[in-house]
Amino acid sequence: MYKLSYLIWFSLSCSLFNSIAISKVSSEKIIFLSDTQDPLWIEKIILSENFNIEASNLILNQVVEERASAVFHLGDLVSIGFDPEAWHRIDRFLTHLKSYQIPFYPTLGNHELLLFPEQGTNEFMRRFPAYQPTGYTVRVGRVAIIILNSNFGYLDDLQKNKQQVWYEHVLDSCQQDSSIRAIIVGCHHSPFTNSMIVASNRDVQNYFLPGFTTTPKTKLFLAGHAHAFEHFHDQGKDFMVIGGGGGLQHPLAFGNRAEFRDLSDGSAKRQFHYLSIMPSDSSIALMIHMVKADLSGFEVGYQLEILY
Repeated sequence: MYKLSYLIWFSLSCSLFNSIAISKVSSEKIIFLSDTQDPLWIEKIILSENFNIEASNLILNQVVEERASAVFHLGDLVSIGFDPEAWHRIDRFLTHLKSYQIPFYPTLGNHELLLFPEQGTNEFMRRFPAYQPTGYTVRVGRVAIIILNSNFGYLDDLQKNKQQVWYEHVLDSCQQDSSIRAIIVGCHHSPFTNSMIVASNRDVQNYFLPGFTTTPKTKLFLAGHAHAFEHFHDQGKDFMVIGGGGGLQHPLAFGNRAEFRDLSDGSAKRQFHYLSIMPSDSSIALMIHMVKADLSGFEVGYQLEILY
C-alpha cells in the first residue's frame, strides 16, 4: 500500500490547481509514458502477449533511474482502477519516485474507470488527491505542459464546459506569457492513430485540437490509448502516440491502408517505449526509448527536435 507520506508529498509538490497557476520545476529532462497496465484476459482473446509485464517493469524501473525533473503519465496506469490489487506495481513505482523527490503528474485513462468508474476514480484520487479531473498545468523551465481529461463519456456537461473554458483560457495565458517558449498538451485518447484496435478520438479532435492548432506556442500533442508509437505532423504541429508502456501491442494499419501519414518506421507493430524530452532555450529534443526485443535494455527508437 502507498503511504500517507506519499500523499502529502504529492499534494505539496504538484499544486495541480484547475487555474492559471503553474507549478515550476527545473528545466532538465521530462519523461512521458502511458498505458502501463497489465493485460486483461479478455484482451488476450484478440491480441497476443509479448512479455508485457516484464517490459512494463523495465520501463518503470528505467524511468526511476533517469532521475528526471518530472514524470507525466497519460493514463491507464493500471488494468482495473477499482481493484486495489491492480495498483501494487504502480504503488511501488510511486514509492521509488518519492524517494528521489521526482514529481509525478498523471491523468485518468479509460482503464482507471473500467466497470466501476466511481470506485476507480476513488482509488486514483486516494493516491493523487490534488488531481483535477478538468485539467491542470505544470511549468517545466520555459515549457508549459497542459494535461487534460479525455474521458468525455464520464464527464457531465458542466465538467466538459469547465474544462473547455479553462483550457482555452490557459492556452491564451501561456501564449501571452513571454517567459514561456513552448506549450505541450497531453491527454489519454489520441486524436489521430492508425491502430486497428482503437479509433482516433473525435471528441479530442473537436474539443482540444482547435485551440491547439491555432495557438502559436503549442508545439506537441501527446496521447496514449493506442498501444503503439506513432508520429504525425498536421497544420504545422507535431502529434505523438506514446501508448507503449506495457499494454498488449496494437497492430497498425500502414502503407496504403493507413488513414494518417505516420512519420515513424512504418511497421505494423511497435516495441514498448517511453518518451524523454530535453527543453532548451531554442528547441525541444525528443527521444523515444524502446525496449529491446530480447528485454536486455533500451535503444533509441526515434528522435526529433522541435524548434520554438
